[in-house]
Amino acid sequence: MNSIKKSKKIVLLKSYGSEKDGFGHISRCISLIKTLPADWRGIFVVNNNKILEKYLLKYDIDFIYDFPSYNIDIIIIDQFKKDVGLTKKLKEIYRCPIVRLDYFNYTNYNVDTIINLFNHSDKNPLQSRIANYYEGLEFAIIAPRFSKYLDKFKPVSNIDKLLVMMGGSDPGLITCKILNFFSRYSKQLHIDVIIGPLSSFENEIRKQALQSSHNIKLYKNPTELPHLMANAHMAISGCGTTFFELSFLGTPAIVLAQNQMEHRFCEYLEKKELCCFAKNDLNVAWETMNDQYRRKKFIERQLNIFDGKGLLRIQKAIGIIEPDK
Repeated sequence: MNSIKKSKKIVLLKSYGSEKDGFGHISRCISLIKTLPADWRGIFVVNNNKILEKYLLKYDIDFIYDFPSYNIDIIIIDQFKKDVGLTKKLKEIYRCPIVRLDYFNYTNYNVDTIINLFNHSDKNPLQSRIANYYEGLEFAIIAPRFSKYLDKFKPVSNIDKLLVMMGGSDPGLITCKILNFFSRYSKQLHIDVIIGPLSSFENEIRKQALQSSHNIKLYKNPTELPHLMANAHMAISGCGTTFFELSFLGTPAIVLAQNQMEHRFCEYLEKKELCCFAKNDLNVAWETMNDQYRRKKFIERQLNIFDGKGLLRIQKAIGIIEPDK
């Protein structure tokens, strides 16, 4: 393989984002790139994903269309669904450390490091031959821009301001189900609704909002998102990156699952007393979160677990930053 003269070490990232899956994994990879030390350069491989290409251009992220012919120092694959021998092939070509985030195949010995928030597999990763395995919510990635909103707003006795955000695409149109639920709630609420950048149901959400008696404001790609999240008395969201950011800010949340994997993770988060999981009945979750004592307990645990240092821990674990720094 040809090498190029380079002034910086290169970390190559491969992830996915689509109307069905949203952009949570892409967003956290962008956060990782934005916080790399000065002697590192992060590059995305987009292949033929035009939606991803447009998204990366928005955030001024370097990308290429296929795996390059020059040397790479680290490869990070963030829950890329279709492996089909990809990791083995990359290991043979680049002979560099390969890191997998949210990865549950513990028999893939071409992987050097796995970092999981939660083990979705029925296998025990500690019984595998993976060189380095890390697991825990302390590795949750929080974009640095959220830090300035810490302690901006204090817990309240009554919930009046809600934030509804079901990810980048919301393929199950859960947002409308949430708004329909609150249409039967008599107390006047202020509800901020985030329409994901990949949502195919913007018109349906707007129509549902117009039918509500509550004060509803709709946002799409808001620049003030951290402010909206910090300002909310409570949020209703998915259980991914958005929930971690809400938790970091001390905003309690009801979480809903959009697929079976998320369902298991929601149950895990609820067992940890970090959120209220609306399994089949949003009314039960709403009543739970209206208990001021329970809500305060959630907030205290959220702030204790999600400290905003996940990016630093990941960079130390994979060798971008020396562990003692």
